[in-house]
Amino acid sequence: FYVSVAGDAVVGQKIEGNIPIVELIQSASPESTAWNSYQALGGDGNLTGDGLVPVDWAHLPGAQQLTIKGCLHSINIAGTTLPTNSSYLCE
Repeated sequence: FYVSVAGDAVVGQKIEGNIPIVELIQSASPESTAWNSYQALGGDGNLTGDGLVPVDWAHLPGAQQLTIKGCLHSINIAGTTLPTNSSYLCE
């Protein structure tokens, strides 16, 4: 019996001129950072996920799948050093 957990807080959006490595600390937007991460993981940046991992990539086939609305991967807003209370660690 397995449970996989995913967050669906951020829809990836490509912003022209972003630099993926810089996005980790100084992002144009959380959506831009998510786009870079989703693109690197699955080849499609226009997905929904926790800002780092797309929902579809977080869930294990055959597992009970739990998607938490508005939940972020990190304790910081994606691409910033700004804290958030919407991460997996906040519940």
